[in-house]
Amino acid sequence: LRVLALKRADSGNGLILRLHETAGRSTQPRVKLAGKSVRLAKFGAGKIQSFHLTPTKTGWSARPVDSSEQSC
Repeated sequence: LRVLALKRADSGNGLILRLHETAGRSTQPRVKLAGKSVRLAKFGAGKIQSFHLTPTKTGWSARPVDSSEQSC
C-alpha cells in the first residue's frame, strides 16, 4: 500500500486517508494512527480508496468515502 494523502476531513471531524493498493491483489488493511489501530474495508487490486477516520473513545472508526468525502 502507498499512502497518497492524509488530511483533515472537510467536515472538520476526523481525517481522510487515501491509499493506493500496489501489490496487485485485494487487501483489507489495518493501519495504526496515533498509537491506535483500525481495520479498513477491503478494496481491490490496483485501486485507490479513501477512508474517513473518526476518533472514538477506544481508537478510530473508518468508513470508505469517495473523492468528495461522501460515503460510498
